[in-house]
Amino acid sequence: RAVSGSLPERKSCRYRRRLGNWVIDLASLAGNRPLTGDRLGHAQPIWHNRRMSEAKDNLAAPVAVQPPQFGISISFQARRDLGERWDTAYGEGLELAAEADRLGIASIWVPEHHGEADGYCPAPIVAGAALAARAPGCRVGQSIALAALYGHPLRLAEDLTVLDNLSGGRLEIGLGQGYRPAEYEALGLPYGSRTRAFEEAVEILQLAWTGER
Repeated sequence: RAVSGSLPERKSCRYRRRLGNWVIDLASLAGNRPLTGDRLGHAQPIWHNRRMSEAKDNLAAPVAVQPPQFGISISFQARRDLGERWDTAYGEGLELAAEADRLGIASIWVPEHHGEADGYCPAPIVAGAALAARAPGCRVGQSIALAALYGHPLRLAEDLTVLDNLSGGRLEIGLGQGYRPAEYEALGLPYGSRTRAFEEAVEILQLAWTGER
């Protein structure tokens, strides 16, 4: 599952705000030309909705638009076809993190896969600790950690808590169930029950962090 955010719509420097199922053109309001919008966003030249009429004064000011934040993903893969060493790939990944911090990148994310010949990072939480030290201005997360492969969820909760403390509260948590049967087979875990294991892990993590487990 993925969660994403969206910025307020901006078109031709005209700001729009959604009120319930209605869209109001704020630029028109500021110009004393009140418009309502129907449910498809089409303008109509009369205030015929009482909620919108009452909110007119509150909508006259422009909407402040927050600038987008950018993040990068580092998988620590080595170019084995060029003879690159695995430790070189990890060292360059840490250098990239430091440069991202210098440039004001908001977050660094580490994915997870297992058994890859190029050394694709199998331990995003461990790597996250090193990244947090090299990029003190960035938040650090997993994109994603395969929750069902970590054994008991309480151990996963402990590892994430340690990383959050080491980073000074800069942890972002990204979890998933995975899609590669070979990764489950390599670790002796049943691929067919991965969804149930993932949901159980999320439930136990929430209980652990609220002191209920």
